[in-house]
Amino acid sequence: MKRKTVFILAIIFCISLTGCAALGGSNQSINEKIIAYCDKIDESQFEVRLSDFTNFEWDYVIIYDLPVTAKDISEYAGINYEKALDLQSGMIFIKDNEIIFEEYFKTDFESPYPFVIKPYTDKDSEQKINKISMDDAIFLAETIRYNNERRFLLKPLMFDKKELIDMALEYFINNTPDILPKEEYHAGGSIIVPEEYDDGKSITVEIRHINNGINNTLDARYFINIYTAKGVDFSGNAIDFNPYK
Repeated sequence: MKRKTVFILAIIFCISLTGCAALGGSNQSINEKIIAYCDKIDESQFEVRLSDFTNFEWDYVIIYDLPVTAKDISEYAGINYEKALDLQSGMIFIKDNEIIFEEYFKTDFESPYPFVIKPYTDKDSEQKINKISMDDAIFLAETIRYNNERRFLLKPLMFDKKELIDMALEYFINNTPDILPKEEYHAGGSIIVPEEYDDGKSITVEIRHINNGINNTLDARYFINIYTAKGVDFSGNAIDFNPYK
């Protein structure tokens, strides 16, 4: 009877261990999830949406890059952050103005980070902290080769006005029948956006064809989000200029 009891307990113990191992396998860090995703992609540049790798609700994320202090983060983000930061970079997730989760990026002083998210596109920016909403937390991932390893550098995916203007003109040329030569069109951008399309993150791009050296005939108008390169045309039709999707 004792042998049977011991045998049953042993089986239960093994099942418990298996269950724990399974839980551990599914309990990857956000860093690990993103690295596993990036490893499967062959392109040198591609898009990463941070919310795809979180299993909890959050309003915005604070991305910070060394050197910063707890005081820097508290003052910039308007939260109470008290952890000591010793030459670390990382991300802090906020929900209802409370910290709900955070992770550091692994530091390797001898070589590039295996994986890191930078707070700004400009690597020389003096601002080392950025606060990004969940909808806008979209990053351009760049693959870096180091000692035959793939490493990944992520920066906020944000298109400047010239990029969006050029993409809008190219889109117009490729999708308009009976088109004139490209040289006969002028494309320009403005931060003034009609109220119904003004989300605080978009610009207006207008395309006009040139008559007698004057840009006087409106051919197309697009309202484009600077983070996603998506938007609508003047008729409300969806457009997507994002080359990294």
